[in-house]
Amino acid sequence: MTLFSRLLSISSSAVLLGLSACQNVDPAISGCQTLLTTIQRTVNEAKTLVQDEPVDGVSQIFYAERWLQAADALTIGAEAIAQLRLRDAELRTYQTQISEIYQQQAEATYAMVKARQDKDLEAAQAAQTLSQAAGSQEESTGQALDQYCQSKYQAHHGSGSP
Repeated sequence: MTLFSRLLSISSSAVLLGLSACQNVDPAISGCQTLLTTIQRTVNEAKTLVQDEPVDGVSQIFYAERWLQAADALTIGAEAIAQLRLRDAELRTYQTQISEIYQQQAEATYAMVKARQDKDLEAAQAAQTLSQAAGSQEESTGQALDQYCQSKYQAHHGSGSP
């Protein structure tokens, strides 16, 4: 699944609420909340721009401006993720990976818009391949991040701490 077809499962509000209750205890838990919130904001903004793309009859019309705005949102989100000051070393690794993935998605989106405008099938296919690769990386990295944050939360929650 790609960025535009799903929200990351790792950003559920229940997890965020649970993480916020114990953020002062473990920097990884606080970092998870910060990173997940920034990811959720980035995904929501980009997804909102393209999910409501108008439909003309049966065939969907391509709205380049919306897709360019979504690519801009991904670029801004990638930069925001990269600039987070996380104290947990493993979270910083996920931070770097996710920032790079969203930058790749943005580049693929820019390339796809240009290819559609130029009616360049080969460039469109290359952009699609790049987007699919970034989508696969997003899914596997998101799952790993989710597992990491869940394990940190469960370790804290299971310890009997408030």
